[in-house]
Amino acid sequence: MGRFQLSRRTEVGGWNVGVFASRLEQFGRRSPLQEFYQLCQGRGTDCGNAITTVSAHVDSDIALPGSLELRAWLKYMYRDSDQARQNFLSDAFQVLGDGFQESPYIQERNEVKGGLELALQPMRGLNVAVGSRFDWVNRTLNFPPVDPFPLGVQPAVSLIKPQSLEYDFYMKVRLRLLRSLQLSGELSQMWAPEVAYPNDLSQAIRFRLRSSYSFGSNLPLPLTLTASGFVRDGKNTEFPLPNSLPGESRSSEFEQTVWGYDFTLTALPLSNWVTFLTFSENEDQQSFGYVRSDYPRYINGIVPVSFYIDSIPHYTSNVKSLSIGARFAQTYAWEAEVSASLTWVSVGAVGESDVGSNVGQLINQANEIENRILTLNSEFSYPVSHRARLGAGYRFQQFVDSVQLDPIDLNETVHTVTFQFSFDLEGSD
Repeated sequence: MGRFQLSRRTEVGGWNVGVFASRLEQFGRRSPLQEFYQLCQGRGTDCGNAITTVSAHVDSDIALPGSLELRAWLKYMYRDSDQARQNFLSDAFQVLGDGFQESPYIQERNEVKGGLELALQPMRGLNVAVGSRFDWVNRTLNFPPVDPFPLGVQPAVSLIKPQSLEYDFYMKVRLRLLRSLQLSGELSQMWAPEVAYPNDLSQAIRFRLRSSYSFGSNLPLPLTLTASGFVRDGKNTEFPLPNSLPGESRSSEFEQTVWGYDFTLTALPLSNWVTFLTFSENEDQQSFGYVRSDYPRYINGIVPVSFYIDSIPHYTSNVKSLSIGARFAQTYAWEAEVSASLTWVSVGAVGESDVGSNVGQLINQANEIENRILTLNSEFSYPVSHRARLGAGYRFQQFVDSVQLDPIDLNETVHTVTFQFSFDLEGSD
């Protein structure tokens, strides 16, 4: 792994350039799942399992007349997976001596994202910015061989596309009223002429809002209340479902609405003692056509394959969380942190049973998840020198499932003990 970064600032602006590269490779023993499927059996040294990533970025800001500022950024990311990882997937589906691969393997992934922003400060405490961003991804997809005949999914009926492209235009506002209240928000409109997956959004509107208020000296201790929320609503009607008969192709219809909010109250009873109380809620609502084909996709090429919408499931996920905790710290001395949280998870789905088959009815038979998760966490660390620090922690987790599936007991209790050691190479003795 390696990293390089260079920055420069002048009277008219500044710029930053950076490069990062890493390679993660598996050696020695395989995981239990790899052993179970006998992956790499008989391949010897030809069965490597590695991921190589490279990224580079550049960003700059230029001061313009009239309290204007121009900002630009560009980032490139590359990811390569060794060919052997595709063999792993193929081996895991051994049928008739070869793999029935139901999805293409992403061998390489190239991504370029960037943006341009014009910022203005019309008055003290008020900042306004408008800009545009883009995100382009190209995937090298490997499909199973077709010789002597296809034993896996082929490009014509793949539900992963090699390219995706997304644009959005946005406006941001940051406002500071007096010294106590800060507000910031962003409104953006996104559209994607190319999408890679059926549940990607081809168009969406997004809104984010954040506020922070610091209570004055009238209270016996400093208090800060922060709140944030977001909404994203969009759909995808641009993913084609190929049909072997002319004139009958259609697009997958996917709709999604995601929203969430959180409140955090922070108090400082002492200069080295911070306490917090947080509540958050997030919800995800989806409606999508259940995509079916008239024949298994992995043998496309032998017989024609047609896609159609089987039913229209409606999916909802809601997560609420309440957390309380405290952190104690002494300069060049011990540090401790304790916290407790309670999380409620609710997931449900409803399917229409009169749209071609009984898929909707099957969804309604097992369509609910109700979990409550209690977590108690504690961490402690102590410096043995100015460079080295030792630490330990304990975590208790209790999972309670209100919807039991007999005879399986889904309730669970987990205890986790951790030990930490850190060493600062740049520290002073």
